[in-house]
Amino acid sequence: MSVLDCFAAPVVSHQTPDLPGLSACSLVCKSWSIHAQRRLFRRVAIVSNESEPHQNARRISLFLDAIHPATERGRCLGSCVLALTLRHADRKGLSKALLRVPNLRHLDTTTSSCDFDAPTLTAFRGKGPQITSLCIQEDFSFFPGQHSGRMHRLVAAFPSIRLLEITSNANSTLPPFEPPPKLSLVAVKFKTTLVQDIGPCLSSLTAGDGLQLLLHDSLRGTRSFTPTPDIGVNLRSLSLQTIDADALGLVHCTNLERFELGRFPDLATLRAIPPSITALSISGTPAANVPVGISFGTFLEELESGFPNLRTLTWTVDFMPPAFAREALEGVCKRRGVRLSLQVVSSERPDSEKDDSENAVELELKHRYIRI
Repeated sequence: MSVLDCFAAPVVSHQTPDLPGLSACSLVCKSWSIHAQRRLFRRVAIVSNESEPHQNARRISLFLDAIHPATERGRCLGSCVLALTLRHADRKGLSKALLRVPNLRHLDTTTSSCDFDAPTLTAFRGKGPQITSLCIQEDFSFFPGQHSGRMHRLVAAFPSIRLLEITSNANSTLPPFEPPPKLSLVAVKFKTTLVQDIGPCLSSLTAGDGLQLLLHDSLRGTRSFTPTPDIGVNLRSLSLQTIDADALGLVHCTNLERFELGRFPDLATLRAIPPSITALSISGTPAANVPVGISFGTFLEELESGFPNLRTLTWTVDFMPPAFAREALEGVCKRRGVRLSLQVVSSERPDSEKDDSENAVELELKHRYIRI
């Protein structure tokens, strides 16, 4: 079966499986068929096209028929599904799929598909798979409260989640989970370019029973919270677009190994990052003209004296920085024994060619909790 493994790709990697190759192998002979089909169904992706609703419904219907539990073949193929991407699907289709894939580990979906009633959510808790990784997109910005509620209910239905990725294009805050779902999260990633205040949401995900959410602040229009010592204590990887370091309380994330920020950190954020990290990823250039900004020289000084465990630094920029800046950073990293990865957005490699070692912490977590 090593031939078939050449066509398949691990769920945790950036590689994509050779679906035509696996399909061809399933037609070679009877002894190859079931093994090829198992690899075909290991990672299923049905990304709906809103302009073709009938074709979308047909794709989902064919998938549900293939994994129907009434047949031995359906139960076999349903048990093979480890990763499922189902976006903008009918909620009935998604609910049926989740109840037919007992070994599912990773789910990628959108809140438009998650308008589940209470009995369905109860069925997920009792009969659904033990999902350990969830990527969910809040996809309709004109109903942010409604879609946030759907996301909150889905997360609460799967207490087994350890890796959580939330995407939101809504130009508002992400409301905190109330009550907190009490997940044992080890990795959290927020893709929220237009959402500035994600501190309360993150804290409600990573805090214990002592979390205290304060009332709505009518002056600032945001929610605030009182951090407690157990906030983020289990987190090993945290990815954010932007954050107010003072509000987040990063100091409590004492086991954090990887920190990613979608901008260049200001001094307060840089000093708030736990010294335990082994990997740091930042983007952009210093905002020297902003009062809370940081000069490149100050950044190098902090990098030189802080983060005793740092082994990898990834810096993503829109254009190649000046030679003096690159040389200075390379010098600091060389003295510290830190592997530097400089990525220019315009020439960034496609996902299929990315080096997984650049994100070794997150890759190790995926291997452990998605178990591929």
